[in-house]
Amino acid sequence: MKILILHRIPYGKIDYHRGIDHRIHQVFYFGRDDNLSTIPTELPCQKILRTDQARAIEQIVNYTERHNIVFDCVVSLSEYELELAASIRQTLRIDGPTPASVEKVRNKLIMKECVAQRGLRTPRNLSLNDFMSIEDEQHYSFSGKCVLKPVDGASSENVFIFNSIEKMRFFVADGQTPVKSLNDGQYGGFEVEEFIEGPILHFDGVIYEGKILALTASEYIGTCVDYANGSPLASIQIAVNDEIYCFAELSLQAVELLNGAFHIEAFQTAEGLVFLELANRVGGADVVKTFELATGIHMPSEELKIYTQTNQYQCATPSYSHKKYGWFVFPGHTLGTELCLIEGFEALKEHACLLNGQTLSPSIPVKKHITYQAHEVPVAGVLQGTTEAMQGYIKTLFSTVQVLPFKILDVANA
Repeated sequence: MKILILHRIPYGKIDYHRGIDHRIHQVFYFGRDDNLSTIPTELPCQKILRTDQARAIEQIVNYTERHNIVFDCVVSLSEYELELAASIRQTLRIDGPTPASVEKVRNKLIMKECVAQRGLRTPRNLSLNDFMSIEDEQHYSFSGKCVLKPVDGASSENVFIFNSIEKMRFFVADGQTPVKSLNDGQYGGFEVEEFIEGPILHFDGVIYEGKILALTASEYIGTCVDYANGSPLASIQIAVNDEIYCFAELSLQAVELLNGAFHIEAFQTAEGLVFLELANRVGGADVVKTFELATGIHMPSEELKIYTQTNQYQCATPSYSHKKYGWFVFPGHTLGTELCLIEGFEALKEHACLLNGQTLSPSIPVKKHITYQAHEVPVAGVLQGTTEAMQGYIKTLFSTVQVLPFKILDVANA
């Protein structure tokens, strides 16, 4: 089989060799130079340097014609390139998810509409274009606290929470956002939805031909929006009950997601679960690691096997652990300095809940963009134990550890 991989996620986060036998298949990695450089040098494969972001499809078509290659499968494990993979399949007439099917797991307005039709509760919402065209405030479908977000975003980037719809409208209309397209009146890529109070849960798993093969449930401590604004974030696994399993199953059915890894987020309210969003990908941070510890299944490998083994695929059998697992990350992108100092973590390294922890070297620059990668953030770790014990550790961790901006003084001019 000739397999084209749109390579965006660092190789070490996926370990493609665990899901694809590179000695049997011809594997082609298509990506920028910095991404291709993460591929192990000893791995038998072909590398295609992506030279033009805007003309990727044309480049792949030209490559197939020039080398007389017919790809059997196109794979993207990055949420940001699911649409590109679908467009390449459509152009080259390769089986797999189409642009229309991918839109249901990428466009938050469409996915919430699909989920609502299945009878699950979702936040009331509408496109920003429709919202800004409403002249009479009495015609709003909801009131109070609200959220402004991209319809196809991730990592809570460019997500804003307002205490009232009126404040949000003024903020946008007056061009006060940090997003240039919004300030220029280009509202097409954004939506508005009501704010739902309650803890946020996430459900992670693998699905094959519409059947969930393995599932874990976790609760965030902190939120992804707060993380984007500089606060630490953690996630602790909880028990999967019938409500969670049925909710995940109905959500997947609603968007017709039949194969691959999935990451579902929902609010826990007194009235039950409320759908937040869904993605056809593995979760960020150390979701892959904690999922494997809990189930014995390496999600990216299983997803790759589903996509590439077709009729030869044998369903994975999870081996659920009696323990629960969790992870935590401290952001560095909001510090405003190249380097950081970390205080308070050393005293917590010997705790029974800490399976492993790591800190960024004082000499390594912090990333300027939002990242959940353990090796890129100032402090990160994986936990094990009971849900309650891990929650206690996280409470202490968040109140003790500090990530501080650090500037190297110019001694000569001091």
